[in-house]
Parts: sequence; structure tokens; C-alpha cells
Amino acid sequence: MRFTQSRAVKGNILIALLKFLIFIIFFVILFQFAKMYSIKMMNSFFNKEETKVPNLVSQDGMPVRIEDAFELCKQCKLQLDIKDKKHDNNIPEGCIITQDPPPDTIVKANRVMEVILSLGAKTIDCPDVTGKDLRDVAFTIQKEGFLIGKKSYIFSESVAVDTVISQTPEGNKPAPKGAQIDLLVSQGKANSTVKVPNFIGRRIEAVKIVLSKINLDPGKIGYEKKEGTASGTVLAQDPAAGSGVADKTPVNFIVCENSDAAKPEENRDAVIIKTDGVKMESSESNVIKIDAGSKEAPLPLIETKGEKTAEAPATAAKPQIEDSNGDAAKKVEIIKFIVPPGQKSREVKMVLLDDMGPREIYKNPHYPGEEVDLSVNGYGAMKVLVYLDNVFFKDIEVGVKR
Repeated sequence: MRFTQSRAVKGNILIALLKFLIFIIFFVILFQFAKMYSIKMMNSFFNKEETKVPNLVSQDGMPVRIEDAFELCKQCKLQLDIKDKKHDNNIPEGCIITQDPPPDTIVKANRVMEVILSLGAKTIDCPDVTGKDLRDVAFTIQKEGFLIGKKSYIFSESVAVDTVISQTPEGNKPAPKGAQIDLLVSQGKANSTVKVPNFIGRRIEAVKIVLSKINLDPGKIGYEKKEGTASGTVLAQDPAAGSGVADKTPVNFIVCENSDAAKPEENRDAVIIKTDGVKMESSESNVIKIDAGSKEAPLPLIETKGEKTAEAPATAAKPQIEDSNGDAAKKVEIIKFIVPPGQKSREVKMVLLDDMGPREIYKNPHYPGEEVDLSVNGYGAMKVLVYLDNVFFKDIEVGVKR
């Protein structure tokens, strides 16, 4: 019995000691909390130093990454707290979406800045539409929450006409919801019909470049003098614009020639062109004449070798040439891109979209803040897609003044 009482006494002592220890720990924690709060209140009350709030959302037109935001706050004697994280289609991952207080606000030193951090665009798997008919693709893309971007066409020996050959972004890969999907579509085999562009009003040198790109050949070239028009400008063409012709079909031209310099021998061949019901044809002496159903003397358009033809009467019929916007010739533009802020180098890849289809034109690593100046050569409307570490970042409209 005495042994039992002894054990009970020891148990009571242990319980009392445990309670006392818990009380001491609680008291220490409470004291530390009160001390910290008191110091904070005293600093707030007695601290007279003020500072200007920096812009944590944008610096030099570029989003600010969280690492740089901490550094800016440190320089301004401010503290930074990430209040929330959200997806944003416009702000890259790891950059600041909003801040509180706003920029340029005057606050006391050690003030806590609250920011919302971007998780980047909310991504979903991009639908794979390669191998599908173009007529069915629009419904599939829109159903999955994406938009149809630029459609480019090329000839293909193995892919049927109007079938999607490739897409950007790639199918079954994460992409921002609502992003545009650019398509490369087959025109069928190269010997299929080619639509002849309108070359009237264009320089013959540029026209030859375009012809080589669309699998047509430059044909015979005749010359005509026309006041007020620059030499080398196309005045008429055959086949006419919009005509469907086979691959490698030659296209003949009448070109303005206002100089007295001799014309190249290879351009003195005969050529037949029809414009607005007026038929222009060559004679045996290589003089292009006009037959408009009139009995008037024919109008000479080209000088023969060694002699000049007589001038035509004022009443002679002349071909009606109207300037028109045709397919654009090759263009050269300079684009500039500044690598966004960060702490490591990033691979910058650029893909050009123009009338000749998408193609990679640049791929190199760059450090944050570096400027990439690139000369872009293309045809028609041009757009450059910029990828950072193989992730789509932005697109640049080439030749568009901002």
C-alpha cells in the first residue's frame, strides 16, 4: 500500500512539472510575439524615413520577374510579399501582375509590398489537326477553345489538296487557351493549276522573283514607251491575272522602256498579249502591233534592229493599262526584339510566316535584356513568331508601324 501511494505522489509531481513547463513555453512565445509587435509598432511610430514605391509590374516596357522585384524592393528599403498567384494570358510566368501600393506612391521605409504573381497562360493540349481536311479543321479548333491563325499553302507530292500538312503550335502539346493555330496546307501536286497573280504596275525584276517562287516561268518580254511610268514597270501580261495555268507555264509581259538604251537581244522576241479586247501581236520584224478592229495604221511598240518604226497616228488604238495591286514582291524588313528580364540565358527562336509558308529564320541563345536585330526577307504580309526555350512568347507584325 505504501508503494502504491509513493507511485501516486511521483505521478502528481510529474504532471505538475509538465504543466509548469507548458506554462513557461507559452509565456516565452507570448513574450516574443509581444516584443516583435512592440518593435514593429515603435518603428512605425518613430520611423520618419520615406521612400518611393518602384514599378514592380513593368520596367522599360517589359514585365518584371519576381527575382528582380525583390531586388527593387531591397534597393528602396521595402519588403515584398506574394499575396496570390494567378494564370494570365498576357503576363509571362514568374512575372508580377499587380502590386499594392501602386508605383510612385510615397510610403515609409520597410513597408510591405503585396504583389500577385503570374503563373503564365493557362495551357491545354493543342488539338492535332494534321492530316485532316481544311473544311473540318475550323470546327475542331474552335471547339477546343483555340482560334485559326494564318493559313499558308505549298505543293506536296504526297499530301492531298486542302489537307493540313503541319501546324504551329504542335498538336497534343500544351498551348495557351485561345491561342491562334497557324496551318500549312497542301495545294496538291506541283503540276496542279496555279493562279496567276496580277503583275501590272510591278517592277519586272521583282516579278521574276515571284514567278520562281510560285513555279511559273518568265516568258517573252516586249517593250513600250509610256510617259509618266518608270522604266521596267509591267504594263501588260499574258496569261491574265487570275487565270489558272499549269506548273512551269511561261508568263509574257509588256514592260515600260523610256530610256534610249538598247534593249537586250533576248527580250526582242515576239509576244502576244490580250488586254480588254485589244490584241497585241508581233510581226515578222519584231514590231509589236495593235489590232483593235480598225483600219488605222498599226501602233509600233518596239523598234526593229537598225531602224525606228514610224510613229502611229493619234487615232490609233492603245491598250488600256490600269494599275492594280498584285502579289507583293520580295521585301526586306528589320525587326527588333529585346529578351525579357531574368537570371539566365534563354534560347530565342523565330519562325517567319509569309506567302511562301512558315520557316525558321533564327535560333540562338541570349541573355536577358539583349536586343536581337534581325533582317527579315519575305513575300507579302509577314509575321514573325517568337519562341523562348521552345515556348511561344509573342508575334511581331513585320513592316507594321507601331
